[in-house]
Amino acid sequence: MQQTAEYWWDAINTHKIVPRGMPAYDRNEANAVFMSGDAAFTVADSLWWGTFNDPAKSKIAGKVAAASFRSAPTAPGRSRG
Repeated sequence: MQQTAEYWWDAINTHKIVPRGMPAYDRNEANAVFMSGDAAFTVADSLWWGTFNDPAKSKIAGKVAAASFRSAPTAPGRSRG
């Protein structure tokens, strides 16, 4: 839980890539913020890929990519550099 809190703190305050309320948004709110271009990621899953890439619904259409969930800094086999 500490690492989750630190991840969100960094995303909001250090990197400024999501709005302050993003951790509490429901799927629809988070997707709306993401599709407006005001967040670097959303809390939804790949089921929304088509909506994210629909130019009629999304300002980020054609700019969406998927990535694996990042490992925690303390994960086995990971350096802490």
